[in-house]
Amino acid sequence: MNNVVKLHGMPKSIVSDRDKVFTSAFWQHLFKLQGTTLAMSSAYHPLSDGQTEVFNKGMELFLRCFTFHNPKSWFKALTWPEYWYNTAFRTSIVMTRFKSLYGRYHPTLTRYVSQASDPPPLQEE
Repeated sequence: MNNVVKLHGMPKSIVSDRDKVFTSAFWQHLFKLQGTTLAMSSAYHPLSDGQTEVFNKGMELFLRCFTFHNPKSWFKALTWPEYWYNTAFRTSIVMTRFKSLYGRYHPTLTRYVSQASDPPPLQEE
């Protein structure tokens, strides 16, 4: 609700692994009222949703690169793979997800190169 619904509305469909959030009477009734279709995959079987499997592999690889020296800090690096995911070119839609959603190109990031004239707090980052 805090991250998806407020920006994009209720999803038209959800693929779930039969988590209790999606199987409870409350959520099933809410989704029915909103017109959201629930598709249940096999429990504990991530291969039943190929898109999710491909996404998870990419996310895992990305997080491994960012947290190589401290794997337990993976949650601190989640904004970077999210940026990658939203700004990577997709051949299926012939654009990035960011452009598909907002109708413009994503803001680019500038590589920081430390210089002696930089303020000390910036040099510490």
